[in-house]
Amino acid sequence: MSDANRMVPGPWRGIGLPDKEEVKTDLLNTRVKPENALSLSEFKVMKFIQEIQTKFSEILERKAGLLTELRKFLNQERIDCEELVRTLERNYFKIIGEAINDLVSEIEKNEQILGLEAAKEFIEKIQNSLYLDPEKDGDLINKLEAELAKLIQNSYQLEEPLNLVPRYQLALISDGGKKLEQFRRRVKEALERKDDKEQLEDLVNELKGLVEEISALKIMLVFPSPSSRVLSERKAYELKAEYDQLRRSANYQAILISEGGKKLEQFKERVQAALKRNNYRELKDLVNEISALKIMLVFPSPSSRVLSEREACELKAEYDQLRRSANYQAILISEGGNKLKDFEKRVQEALRSNDEKKLEDLVKEISALEIMLVFPSPSSRVLSEREACELKAKYQSMIEEVQRRLRKLRSST
Repeated sequence: MSDANRMVPGPWRGIGLPDKEEVKTDLLNTRVKPENALSLSEFKVMKFIQEIQTKFSEILERKAGLLTELRKFLNQERIDCEELVRTLERNYFKIIGEAINDLVSEIEKNEQILGLEAAKEFIEKIQNSLYLDPEKDGDLINKLEAELAKLIQNSYQLEEPLNLVPRYQLALISDGGKKLEQFRRRVKEALERKDDKEQLEDLVNELKGLVEEISALKIMLVFPSPSSRVLSERKAYELKAEYDQLRRSANYQAILISEGGKKLEQFKERVQAALKRNNYRELKDLVNEISALKIMLVFPSPSSRVLSEREACELKAEYDQLRRSANYQAILISEGGNKLKDFEKRVQEALRSNDEKKLEDLVKEISALEIMLVFPSPSSRVLSEREACELKAKYQSMIEEVQRRLRKLRSST
């Protein structure tokens, strides 16, 4: 068996396929005894898996050969960095990437043979084989990073700019494979501890730390295109998407822990108490507090595949409803009631006197009111917002009445 064959990680080990003891023991190396022959469906699964194994072993052999060539290239006294990039793209990413894509396509077409879960696991293991292993290939990764970093620093000297291709390759090599799996595991382990009430503060800090770590990765600092003709750029796009999903999951969970639950209930109680007291200053302070919360400064999607992001979207909606309730009640207190009556009186006096200057000043004064600078919805579930809508309509009616009189006065002169 070649070195490449010995390197095969055996992604299918442990997957529950046919319920035969021989298959459970080792799907790939089974020698079935005549008295315990597999059924036709089990034999079909076995045969297909062995075909995949053979093709995957061939890919790993080619990968091992290409990495040997790459090591020789990097051991030269003088390295042509531009040629290094082209070698990576042409002789590594293109060849291995296309072989992996072909094998993945074959598995997807025959997904019903393996079953969905097994097929997914096979595909993930095979796709990860594109990346280098930091434990086995650490020396190669370090040399590549050093040379590609030089090229990026001196890219302005190139006759034909290579754009960000080196960055994509560098990010794939350094941030893919086992590193991605390690981050997945760390985020998963952290999220599994979210019900530990005694350690919530530590958990929030841990999640924030993970967000910062992921955000600082090379792959997160480039902007690859999913439709690029460059294979490594497309792969970098997929890798970045996976890290971004991990980051979003950790980030929104940290927000949910720190600003959901008891904190949300406390804000609800404080807003209700302020509404009962009709305290303008207290309501405005609450509006400012809520507006400054972390949940109000992010934009979670209600259709996200990340559960914590969807939950964060619901949490933001609750806080926003509290904020709107407090804000519109504060406006009603300051600009409704006696203030509204006072403006109505002043408008009527100005209309009777036909004082053009007073009428113009009133339009400016009413237009500058806080109620005229917000956009309450008449169908809102928040009572104070619906009432604010009615209040705004009354002030708007005054403005229109004054403007009509002004047009009439100006047309007569």
